[in-house]
Amino acid sequence: MNILVIIPSDLYVRNYLTTSALKSLQNSYKVSFLVSDTVKNLKPFHDKDFDLYDHDQKNHKRHFYIFDLLMWRYRNKSSTFKFRLLRTQGFNLSTPSNTSFIVKFAKILWRIFRYVYLKARNYMLGSSFLFHPYFFYLKLKLKENSKIKSAIIKYSPDLIIMPCSAYDPDGNDVLSIANALEIKTFFLVDNWDNLSSKSIFWIKPNFLGVWGQQSLEHAIDIQGFSKEQIILLGTPRFNNYFKYRNQKLESPYNFKYVLFVGTALPFDEPKALKFYEDILEKNKNIFQGLKLIYRPHPWRHRSMFSSARKIDQKNFQHIIVDKQIEAAYLEDNTDTSFQPSIDYYPALISNAEFVTGGLTSMLIESVIFRKIFLGLIHNDHKHFTSMHRVFKAYKHFEGIESMDAVRLCDNLDSLESAFLEAFQSKDKLDKSIIDNQRQYYYYFNNQDYSKVLKDSCDKILG
Repeated sequence: MNILVIIPSDLYVRNYLTTSALKSLQNSYKVSFLVSDTVKNLKPFHDKDFDLYDHDQKNHKRHFYIFDLLMWRYRNKSSTFKFRLLRTQGFNLSTPSNTSFIVKFAKILWRIFRYVYLKARNYMLGSSFLFHPYFFYLKLKLKENSKIKSAIIKYSPDLIIMPCSAYDPDGNDVLSIANALEIKTFFLVDNWDNLSSKSIFWIKPNFLGVWGQQSLEHAIDIQGFSKEQIILLGTPRFNNYFKYRNQKLESPYNFKYVLFVGTALPFDEPKALKFYEDILEKNKNIFQGLKLIYRPHPWRHRSMFSSARKIDQKNFQHIIVDKQIEAAYLEDNTDTSFQPSIDYYPALISNAEFVTGGLTSMLIESVIFRKIFLGLIHNDHKHFTSMHRVFKAYKHFEGIESMDAVRLCDNLDSLESAFLEAFQSKDKLDKSIIDNQRQYYYYFNNQDYSKVLKDSCDKILG
């Protein structure tokens, strides 16, 4: 039987091709690949059967417009949809302090006009009266990707597999073509928040691979899948974590450290880092040379305060930018073509005393390694995406405070006591309790991801 794997970005090259995620599948099936021409790392495909398809930017914009309209239409299904709409279409009058009066005034006028226009458009076109005919009209304007279609016909697969973010224009093309040709589809949801934060699948794959029970519930309650369509799969990014977490891995640093993980969403990390610097300096006798490794998110979103998100390491004695990402950070390179090697993460996390920072999927990675995660959820008084709002609005963070390994700090003035408590209790966690609590968010059944994926395909194909 033939399986066609669609790879729409470099992110999925890293997660699925540079890992052993597809090994069992390739041993049991004839596996071919269809790769977007935006992918820069084609090296893993050179010994494989693959074709490229083109990226139509204009058509992608039409798809994203539909995604955003659906997010508005179904905004009550997820609190994250509402937050995302406020972030991208909301009423934000803040401007950098060094902006001239004329420029500031012009920007404020433009934002007021844009806000009123988008609000009126959403209410009108998203209404029960106009939505369905307008949605039908928008679908008529979409152009079918002829190269995706010709490749699917050429390979004539029994099953199409595609890693996705639930916000993928290429995925819509694949599903539309596959449905017309009566080919089964299996989409692999790549990240923790994708089903609750992006939009609605308006063309659904036959089967969906998800992280855990929470994602399964989001697939049913938000996306409208049936339970029979959903497979608990995890992600190949974390595949080796469970194997390595019981091993003694060589540390990337020759000193003890706490790992600080940055967020993709704009958040005032430099201000928080100054508090950490003061804590480490004030308690040197307790910490005995402890450092803080700062790992900025590799794909940080831009904001009007982006320049203020960087730190000058000369101003810190106890804080060091993580060496794997330092060059990209100093160059301000946030392009997704920069893909840090997954192999580095296990040693980095497992050798940390504990992990801290804003709320990201690194929380789950830390808990897999049974590390305390001290999450910052305070108001940074600068960004709309300050962690105090993110924590309240992002649906996938619901209940994380109930995990024994998770601590949350909602005020930097109390960070010192929270930091000291995390440091002193880092070796007192009950591993079995931590693992049981994690299962809801990230499922693991003691089997290799590659085998679980292959077994899932066996069942789908009968």
